[in-house]
Amino acid sequence: MSLFRNKNPRKSDKFSIFLVEDNKIYARQLEFFIRSKFGEKVELDYSPVAEVAEVKIENGQIPDLIIMDHFLNEKYEEAEKGFDVLKRLKQKYPTIQFILHSSQGNSSLALNVIKEGICNYIEKRDEGFEEIEQAINELIK
Repeated sequence: MSLFRNKNPRKSDKFSIFLVEDNKIYARQLEFFIRSKFGEKVELDYSPVAEVAEVKIENGQIPDLIIMDHFLNEKYEEAEKGFDVLKRLKQKYPTIQFILHSSQGNSSLALNVIKEGICNYIEKRDEGFEEIEQAINELIK
């Protein structure tokens, strides 16, 4: 069974991923992990807040997948929460796939994500990187 509803038709031979994470150290760890697993198959773009990624998308740089942290206002107080941005982006760009990636062990957030059907939820934990790898593998097929 697929985790993703509809696959995004690729615009190039590389799978495009936007990583939106306000913790730069964590973002670099995840970026290194993804690059070590997928190498030249992926094109990865990093933004510390969703608003930056949203501007890139509105300017025509549309990724296949967005991996977004939920609490993006930890370091940038004015930043929107990831889930709110994902809901808005999914309405405008239904072909983009989304993963909400959060350290919040809040089951109500995960239930809302599943209920709304907007994206997949992967908790930041020991197995989280491997779960992201599995999700990317499923989409690249």
